[in-house]
Amino acid sequence: MGAAVSDPLRRIAISLLLAVLLSWPAVAAAREEILQFDSLIEVQSDGGIIVTENITVRAEGRQIKRGIYRELPVNYISSLGDRRPAGFKLLKVDSTATGDAHFTERLGENIRIYAGQRHRRLDPGVYTYTFRYSMAHQLGYFERYDEIYWNVTGNRWTFPINKVTARIILPAGATILQTAAYTGRRGSTGKDFSVSRISDTVAEFTATRQLAPQEEMTVSVGWPKGIVAAPGAGDQAMTWLFGNSGLMALFASAMAVPWYLFSSWLRVGRDPEKGVII
Repeated sequence: MGAAVSDPLRRIAISLLLAVLLSWPAVAAAREEILQFDSLIEVQSDGGIIVTENITVRAEGRQIKRGIYRELPVNYISSLGDRRPAGFKLLKVDSTATGDAHFTERLGENIRIYAGQRHRRLDPGVYTYTFRYSMAHQLGYFERYDEIYWNVTGNRWTFPINKVTARIILPAGATILQTAAYTGRRGSTGKDFSVSRISDTVAEFTATRQLAPQEEMTVSVGWPKGIVAAPGAGDQAMTWLFGNSGLMALFASAMAVPWYLFSSWLRVGRDPEKGVII
């Protein structure tokens, strides 16, 4: 009797185990991740850059519920503590999920761009998002060469990035002098990448492994001086003033009080001039 009862139980247990094992690949495949992150960075002759990002994700309704977002700098804070504007301008947001629906939120010195609709949840699936924007003041001007040094992916993603490519296009007349890239967490100098020089003005970088959550890929390309307009002293001063207008207003307010007191003293508070002695 015991054997007769145990056989059906054994068959049920085996069936359940097989069901779990067979469904495991599907469960593993259903995790949320960035399948592809392709970035195109076009260096302009005036010193600006235009960036186009195509990001393909698998959404399962866990973290990716209504879409994805990119957080980008509006201002940088220098080592001296002053604010430098990044010259950010949003040009396009699009997706295979919700079209061009998007909204933005200012977070301190950054702007967060949400691609999606506030009140529409996505069905599980694979979607591609496009972000296109321009920025200024992103180039380095050195004694013998100029350079773009660009963090392609950022390091705040909470899921892996399976594949990353970054193509940098220089202005006409430039010639690539040097290339470099780094992978890993912020500050890492990992070399998990390959680079191809497509032409004198085009270099393409590819990460050679999956990037784990909060890992990034940063790339750089250098070219001879004289191709891209370098900012003059006046441009740099205007950039500083624009980025620190609040500080300048505070300084002006602080100076206004003593100036008012001094001018008032000149008008009414000075001792009368001595008369002529006869």
